[in-house]
Amino acid sequence: MLRSVMIRWTRLWRRVALLAALVLLARIVAQADFSAVPSIAPAALWLILVPYLMCLSFDALGWQRLLAQTGYGVGFGPLLVARLSSEALGQSVPSGTIVSDGLSQHLLTTRSHVSPGAGVSSLLARRVFVGATHGSLLAAGGALALLYTDSSPAVVAMHALALAAGIALVVLSVLLPLALTRGSLGRRVHGFLLAVPYVRLRSWLGVNQHHFLEVDQKLARCFGMPAGELAGTAALFLLARFAEVLETVAILSLLGARVPIVEVICFENLLSLVRALAFFLPGGLGVQDLGYVAVLNGLGVVEATSVGAAFVLVKRIKEIVYIATGYVILALGGRSEKRGSVRTEKHGGEYNVTGRRPKVLFVCGSLNQTTQMHQVARELTDCDHGFTPYYCDGFLEWLRRMRLLEFTILGFKLRARCLDYLERNELPIDFEGRAGGYDLVLTCSDLVVPRNVRGKPVVLVQEGMLDPATLGFRLCKRFSFLPLWLGGTSTTGLSGRYERFCVASDGYRDLFVANGAAEERVVVTGIPNFDDCRRYLRNQFPHRNYVLVCSSDARETFKRDDRRQFIEECLWVARGRRLIFKLHPNEDAGRAAAEIKRWAPEALVYSHGSAEEMIANCDVLITQYSSTVFVGLALGKEVHSYFDLAVLRRLMPVQNGRAARNIANACRDLLAASEPVRATSVEAFAAASMGTGR
Repeated sequence: MLRSVMIRWTRLWRRVALLAALVLLARIVAQADFSAVPSIAPAALWLILVPYLMCLSFDALGWQRLLAQTGYGVGFGPLLVARLSSEALGQSVPSGTIVSDGLSQHLLTTRSHVSPGAGVSSLLARRVFVGATHGSLLAAGGALALLYTDSSPAVVAMHALALAAGIALVVLSVLLPLALTRGSLGRRVHGFLLAVPYVRLRSWLGVNQHHFLEVDQKLARCFGMPAGELAGTAALFLLARFAEVLETVAILSLLGARVPIVEVICFENLLSLVRALAFFLPGGLGVQDLGYVAVLNGLGVVEATSVGAAFVLVKRIKEIVYIATGYVILALGGRSEKRGSVRTEKHGGEYNVTGRRPKVLFVCGSLNQTTQMHQVARELTDCDHGFTPYYCDGFLEWLRRMRLLEFTILGFKLRARCLDYLERNELPIDFEGRAGGYDLVLTCSDLVVPRNVRGKPVVLVQEGMLDPATLGFRLCKRFSFLPLWLGGTSTTGLSGRYERFCVASDGYRDLFVANGAAEERVVVTGIPNFDDCRRYLRNQFPHRNYVLVCSSDARETFKRDDRRQFIEECLWVARGRRLIFKLHPNEDAGRAAAEIKRWAPEALVYSHGSAEEMIANCDVLITQYSSTVFVGLALGKEVHSYFDLAVLRRLMPVQNGRAARNIANACRDLLAASEPVRATSVEAFAAASMGTGR
């Protein structure tokens, strides 16, 4: 009830304000004697349209540079179209600034395929640059007018107000980036909205959390650009503001009014600020118009009221032309860029544009899988990168949103950890590969292959140990229509939706081929986190000579696990020696720690930290279903595992220290083989590749 009353009062207030503005504008025009004002030739009227086009063009160029900092190279044309469309809406509706930014974001996402997080951060950064340059020009105009013009006390007061307002705007624009980049804006807004007791909103926030996190990352990049690029971007926005000043000078000159440019800089920017404050009126209607007439009267312009009224009419006619143009562009729609927006990435201090270099998507997952993908990406310096957490679509996506897949790498918890790692390492995030245009995809698992990956060259990288073969594995082998995730990681490699499968060792190659993987596609490269276990001997972990237990997330993944019996067996192996537990990242840490405290009260428990470094310092390693057993075997530790140790030694990952480089070379070979295909459009490639694999 209260909400509906507030909406009605808001609508009434806006209508009253709009009516008052129209009456004010009509009164200004009615009081004018247009016969006293020189007529403007039609050709000159067309020339008046040029400065505003220059303003939008410089603004679009500055915006383009900010988007490049976020990792997206969007063309000048689409950005100019977006500015024309958004300004048309912003000048013709109440609260136009907010509405225009919303439309700009929509156009970036739908037509240029820019991620929401990058779009929002570029628009926020643009507002900061606009504010800073507006304030600088306003302060400079006020200061110069005070020093070099002799005016009435009222005009001097206007100069002083312009100087003070300009300084305040500059200070605010300098402080705002500090708040935006150091205050975790996206995280705070997300947390604030989560507190709203609305189920649908909370569900949406859960699905889109990554966009809020991306805003923080991209904002830091926008404001953290080198000093030279920062100055160049600011100069473009300053030129945009100055183009509006030139427009005012041109119109006044055509109307026979000679006003010093210093005065124009001062009052044009001051009235633009007034217009922004009067956001509830479309285009500051009436308020800004009255301001122009009052200023011209104060400056002693001959026939100031008539000149002011004519000036206002010319300005409003120019705006109507651009509003109509923007709406026509919006109505006709716009074709999205052929291959989506062009993502850019920094290499050696220069930006390399995707399309000239191969573009590779890294589908990450758990922290182990994500760090492996990062190591491979470091070797592929001749390619442009995009990183995404593991993702799915269709029925699985519905289950994920319902939080029924939290025990997997699709869950919100592990997805958040993956995103946190990508952000901390400032890696270019392309959530779910939505930017498109990829020449190659590296994935950590083929149990789920999203639709937008199918038909593209895929390199599958083994993570580590597999789940034991169960009934689910046998059913998936027998009935090919069953989804592979029913068998857990034991069915890895059975999809056939890859060109190369990079595995840890000859033993694993034989195992995967025996399971049903195509032998010609399986390549022994080693796997990055397990190819040089001796490096873990150099660590800062404080303890030495203990029995280490690396537990598994068996219960979280619906396997049988008698935790009390397991802890008692660990105590028996330790025989009084110090016992340390390292919990699996996917375990319920609170429950596990409580159980250990109950049945092994003297043991130390770690839920975070490097398990590999802990293994390097231990004397004995006890594992359940953990890949960390390979680190213990490689370092010659006494090892206890649920798996047969003889089998594990046959599967032992090769210790070559070159796994990431080997995988990168396999990727280059695949890219070279598909070069003729990559020269065609993405759509043609997808069409030619459809239907391959499982």
